[in-house]
Amino acid sequence: MRCGFIGLGHIGKYLAGSLVRNGFEVTVYDLDPKAVEGLVAKGAKAATSIKGVCDASDTVFTCLPSPRAIDTVVAGPGGVIESLAGRSSRGTWVDMSTNDQSETERLGALAESKGVNVLESPVTGGVHKAATVTSPCSSVARPRCSRRMRRH
Repeated sequence: MRCGFIGLGHIGKYLAGSLVRNGFEVTVYDLDPKAVEGLVAKGAKAATSIKGVCDASDTVFTCLPSPRAIDTVVAGPGGVIESLAGRSSRGTWVDMSTNDQSETERLGALAESKGVNVLESPVTGGVHKAATVTSPCSSVARPRCSRRMRRH
């Protein structure tokens, strides 16, 4: 599975790094070029835009710091939804961001209406757990998406 990761901050860099270490093909994007460089040095590929990550990926993870950032990256022009929509094989968006439930539900419904699978996968335990690869995540998905992801 080709994975994309957007948001390489305090927690995202460790989660993306875990995908790279476990043999996934990972394309990354962040506003901080140094965060991208750190993961490229470990084997990830760099994208220059959100669309670039989506074009190189079947599944795109986001790990962003605020509802405003999530809305911009996911629902804005050239964002995740627009970039994954309309594919012959449905793309999947996995949100691991800090967000409120109503915003997560709104964005999830918007993504699904455009043909994008959605998983909500909040991270608990903080940076120290993510850094030691013991950060628990739980995922919530509609049945169709859950079946598809279990195959990977």
